[in-house]
Amino acid sequence: MLMADAPFPSSESSQTVEIRSIQPSAPDPLASSVGESLDEVIPNPGNSPQPIVGLGGSAGSLGALRSFFSTMAPDSGLAFVVVVHLSPDHESSMALLLQSFTSMSVVQVLDTVKVEPNCVYVIPPAKHLSLSDGELRLSELLPGRGRRVTVDLFFRTLADTHGTQATAIVLSGADGDGAIGLKRVKERGGLTIAQDPEESEYDGMPRTAIATGMVDWVLPVAEMPDRLLKYYRSEPRLFLPPEEPPERPQAKSSDAEAALRDTLSLLQVRTGHDFSEYKRATILRRIARRMQVNGVQELPDYLSFVRTHGVELEALLQDLLISVTNFFRDREAFHALEAELFRLFQGKKSGDQVRVWVVGCATGEEAFTDHGIGIEPEILPKIFTPFEQGSPDLARRYGGLGLGLAISRSLVQMHGGRITVTSDGHYQGATLRSSFRSHRPPGQR
Repeated sequence: MLMADAPFPSSESSQTVEIRSIQPSAPDPLASSVGESLDEVIPNPGNSPQPIVGLGGSAGSLGALRSFFSTMAPDSGLAFVVVVHLSPDHESSMALLLQSFTSMSVVQVLDTVKVEPNCVYVIPPAKHLSLSDGELRLSELLPGRGRRVTVDLFFRTLADTHGTQATAIVLSGADGDGAIGLKRVKERGGLTIAQDPEESEYDGMPRTAIATGMVDWVLPVAEMPDRLLKYYRSEPRLFLPPEEPPERPQAKSSDAEAALRDTLSLLQVRTGHDFSEYKRATILRRIARRMQVNGVQELPDYLSFVRTHGVELEALLQDLLISVTNFFRDREAFHALEAELFRLFQGKKSGDQVRVWVVGCATGEEAFTDHGIGIEPEILPKIFTPFEQGSPDLARRYGGLGLGLAISRSLVQMHGGRITVTSDGHYQGATLRSSFRSHRPPGQR
């Protein structure tokens, strides 16, 4: 259902738009196990592209950018992309201003350009910026007065194309742009940073990013360049066991192998989560990311760090349990829909409706499935109860209130529908299924 800030469509709605869907030609890859899903989004570091640092900001971000580029070494080997909110009605001098703070080449993107190391690329006014095949590409900024999502859109393409070699930095700004895209970067194994809100001229963007629980570092801007360089330079020095497990048990395990086993045992004892069934490659790549974040090069040292820093154990658990969700499984259908979206909403006002008929969905039922930690059987019958959460050992650990499903049920019931949740238990994800009365277009039997 698509809405122009409108209430739920009723059978009396005067506007009906039918969208023909393209049927999927292959099974959804996200229906596989959690481990397999995570392997898909965390590529092998050996296949790494050019590291790219995206810096997003809005009001008050110029001072932060000055501090960042005045401190960053010009031969870091990194590429930098600056995506800030600019007035669409005026030419921008942002690139010229940033050039005075660094000896790196600073260019405003005017056409498709290949990303090179030790260069700074700046978004122009009235454009969206995206990454594809190692190139920056421009698209038109759609007219409208809604919330700006320029930073979010760039961070999402950065995450999808560069994975572990992506860094998202959220700087000063008055709104919440960047927070959603930053979560994507974290999900894909990249590094996430927010400017310390206490030093931000406008703290809306940094605080919104921090509130996601997905920020690795909250730092003053002047400290970011040094931490970034140490992070990327540590990757080749990480010492981990091979991703392929030993063919047969060995009488004496290596120090790294023993440290891996002890780290997972500690996780199970402290949190109740057994990761023995997760893919070994996935576990090692997530641990490697945590080692980089904390500046630790060897697994035995990381085990010692975890034992003495309780918060790190929770951070590792969160990295391992990051939900891999995707609501755009039939990509061809959504690409076809995307081409029509602007026309569908053209001329609509607040309160107008756009009704979308889903082909092959005559019952009005739709299901969404995630591949997270699942819901324990004893909790499943009361999962719609306010303040109830899916797993007692994770209760409120990451700031959730247990209100999301309760509110969802109320909204569905308000419109005459029903909602159910099913789950096969821990690590099996959950399926949310909602159904509404079927409303056929006029004249259709």
